[in-house]
Amino acid sequence: MQTKTYIKVISLYDLIANNLLIIIATLYHIIILALNYYSIKYLERLIIDFSQYYKQFEEIKFNLEICQIITLFTVVILYFITDMFKYIVNEIRFGIMCISYTIKNIYTLYQLFHYKETYITYNDKQDMGLMFIIIELSYVFSIIFIMIIYIFPLLVYGGFYLEKLINYLKRWTKEYKITFVEQKLVKKIDDV
Repeated sequence: MQTKTYIKVISLYDLIANNLLIIIATLYHIIILALNYYSIKYLERLIIDFSQYYKQFEEIKFNLEICQIITLFTVVILYFITDMFKYIVNEIRFGIMCISYTIKNIYTLYQLFHYKETYITYNDKQDMGLMFIIIELSYVFSIIFIMIIYIFPLLVYGGFYLEKLINYLKRWTKEYKITFVEQKLVKKIDDV
């Protein structure tokens, strides 16, 4: 048996265009993993410096560790999806990333509502530094992003059908006729 060797030339543009989603997903997950890692390390230092907030920092740290595990699991799944679904592999990858993001945010919201003792005074937040503000803002941006991506389209979709329903009700009320008999009592006056 002979082995044939082929040389395939591909441009950098084609390489990027064919793998754009995987490149963006890789960069996104690297940033998320790095931010979570440094946030966990920073929270460990804050536990030492601000021991009165030990419970709050441990809750945030545990949440970040769970998000870190979900992100790593997502990365592994993204890279092991084969090309057996030739035409929809990118859609599957995007769907997996959306599901991962949604699970992380649902877990974060559960943590925020389950533990109501996460109040840290404003003055202490200023003393904790910029990294803690970034950690706190990441929760706020995640919730805002969830609202924009999931809730806003549902409201627009609902508003669109609400408008159709209102127009239908207006048209129906104009076309529907009501028949009734009215009786009046009048004084009897001499007929002329």
